[in-house]
Amino acid sequence: SASSILLEAVRLGTVPAAIITAEPDPILALGAAVARELYNTAPPILVLSPTDYAQIRDGQTVTITLEGTVEVKG
Repeated sequence: SASSILLEAVRLGTVPAAIITAEPDPILALGAAVARELYNTAPPILVLSPTDYAQIRDGQTVTITLEGTVEVKG
């Protein structure tokens, strides 16, 4: 499942810097919660509105602040 894949990526150090989705995903949230508990680290999971999510294109740089705001460049 996605949670076990996320957990394994955290363990191997190959996890993405963040995960951005257009809708909440409880399985990914579970994987992040378990990773945080087991390895004391997990990627932030940010849920954008479908409109905002649709504006992100391949090759763009996305910056996420600690407050959860998103800035897209490129």
